[in-house]
Amino acid sequence: MSFRLRVDSTENLGNETCIRGRLVEGAYFGPQYIRLKDTTGKERTATILSHGLIAPQDWPVMAGHDTQLELYIATPGPHFSINANSLVEGLGSVLLRRDSIDLSKELSNPLFWGNFSILYMDSESTERPYEELLGLRQDEVNNYYTEFLEPLINSATWPIFPLEVDSDRYVEFECAGGAEYQNRAWIGSRASGQRALLGYDSGHFSLPGLRPSELVWLLKALEQTTAHPASGLLLVPMCYLAKPDALLTETLTNLCARIPGARVELASTMAGNMIECQVVPEAKWERRLGFGWCSNWRYSQRNPQSLMSVLSEAEFNFVERFFSDVSND
Repeated sequence: MSFRLRVDSTENLGNETCIRGRLVEGAYFGPQYIRLKDTTGKERTATILSHGLIAPQDWPVMAGHDTQLELYIATPGPHFSINANSLVEGLGSVLLRRDSIDLSKELSNPLFWGNFSILYMDSESTERPYEELLGLRQDEVNNYYTEFLEPLINSATWPIFPLEVDSDRYVEFECAGGAEYQNRAWIGSRASGQRALLGYDSGHFSLPGLRPSELVWLLKALEQTTAHPASGLLLVPMCYLAKPDALLTETLTNLCARIPGARVELASTMAGNMIECQVVPEAKWERRLGFGWCSNWRYSQRNPQSLMSVLSEAEFNFVERFFSDVSND
């Protein structure tokens, strides 16, 4: 959901400019692209680099709140003077890619999993999973990200990891750039050309995107394909669990043992850490007429009442058909 903001003031801070104002329409839930006008009526697109909140009431910030937003953008050039009398328009947080590069081969690179482990395999007892679980040095992992992954994410060619489910259906893990980096999960059909966003993980996440039974079904389906043996781990962060699940932990242990360079004797620790991160007892699912299985979580794409969801009713129906083989638990 986009927003429109009435400008109260602007302040030039050198390399950055702060735009202060209140929403008159929509909701704000994190960095994204915005559209501005200058005093001559010329439009410009800018990226919100960071934000601040004065008198916050709730999240996301909504029109009707008395919260004043502080949006920080790169200072425009001298020939663009922001028109404080025009509204600032949010362009949304889920921007579609212009191009992509298939990085499936990187699933055979321990350094990819070193970066993945930082996000999803740490715990209070495992503060450096890339080192303790994978035997990698911090500089190796950092350099792989800054020299290889980050330039792609910052370019128009975003990394994707397509995973075939069967001859028609597929899942896609996407590392999206833009105003805020997002690890996204999409599903699609080659026959119909339809796609739908299940969810994304970022500084401002939109989860859960998968029911536990859907995750298990996908992991089993991937076992029957030529996908990398550990590829199913990419989908785990899209699922919330009511409580730790012994059978799922065993499945993830087997997947973690297949990570290139992983210390097999610590695979169960890796799996346990991932499970621990996904336990959210309050997140529940229910079937809704016209929408299929929906999450009650306020940030989920699969919650038609969520301000963050960009899914249409047709896309909810596509998700329902995609997972038609999954048990209705």
